[in-house]
This record gives sequence, structure tokens and C-alpha cells, in this order.
Amino acid sequence: MAATYLLAGIVGGAVLMVTGRGGAIRRQPRRVLLGQGGLFVVYLVAFSLAVGLSRDASQLVEVGLINYLWPALTIAFSRPLLGQHLRPTFGVAVIVSLAGVLVAGLGPDAVDPERLIPRLGDFAGRLAADPGPYLLSLVNAVAWALYSNLARRQRGEGDGGLVPLFLLASGLVLAALTGFVDPATPR
Repeated sequence: MAATYLLAGIVGGAVLMVTGRGGAIRRQPRRVLLGQGGLFVVYLVAFSLAVGLSRDASQLVEVGLINYLWPALTIAFSRPLLGQHLRPTFGVAVIVSLAGVLVAGLGPDAVDPERLIPRLGDFAGRLAADPGPYLLSLVNAVAWALYSNLARRQRGEGDGGLVPLFLLASGLVLAALTGFVDPATPR
């Protein structure tokens, strides 16, 4: 993953330089660079680690389901961060969307209580035995929801073009972590 993000950052940065938009990065306010950049890096690093540290296919699916909390969190954070007014149906929409993610991830087991309850017990056991990937996936979802709202709120404070820089920073962080993290070999 580190190589992918490093390459994407280098290519994206080169495109910015060739098109003459490379100077836009220097004009960005420091709080935009650090705030949005930090959240972007946390998002990609947490996601990569959550996937890489998953011990088996079931845990990987569960980590993916937690990751997909970001759309609901993005909307929920839009109220305090952007002053958006949430409609009364927001809660129902969140429940329906999460149920859809659950059905997509668990298939028929999600709607059959006789099969769902044992699956939830299995999930609780995996969570208790190895909480790291789950926590990283939750951090990932929260970071992306915050990044999405802050990017919208801070739009107009600079000329954009920051994603290649953020990809490059993410690649560097992941490359630095390579020697410290031993990814699981999924069974």
C-alpha cells in the first residue's frame, strides 16, 4: 500500500507542477494543510492497517462493515461542523443504510435471527480477542467523515491540489510503519 500511495502522490504532484498549479500548495493556510492532511493520512493509514491486520475473511468483512459507518458519520458531523440542519428522518435513514450494509456484508444470515445471533456472538468473540483492526476501522470511518466536512467547510481558503501531497504523506507514514507492523496472513 505504501508504494501505491507514494507513486500516486508523486504522479499527482508532477501533474500539478506541469499544469502550473503546484504553487497552490504553498498558498494553503497551515491549518488546512495540518487539519485536512492529518485526517487524510489517519484515514488511509488506519484503513490500510485495519485491512492488513485482519486475521481472517470474517474479520475482514467486519472491518469493512465498520468502515462503512463513514457516510452516516459524515452526515451526523455536518450539523456541528457545517451548521447543516438534519431532517427528522435522519435517524431512520441511518438505520436503513446500516441495515443495508449489514445485509450486504452478511448476506442471508443478516435477516435470519437463528443464524444472525450466532454470527453476532462470533463477532463479539473476535472483537474481544483482537480489537485492533476494529478500532482502526472505526478511527478510519471517523477520520474520513471529519475530513469530508472540513474539506467542504474550508473550501475557498486555498486553490486545492492537496490530495497528491496527502497521498505522498500517507505513503511515507505507511513506509515508515512497515518495519513495525507485522500484517496477519489471512486464513
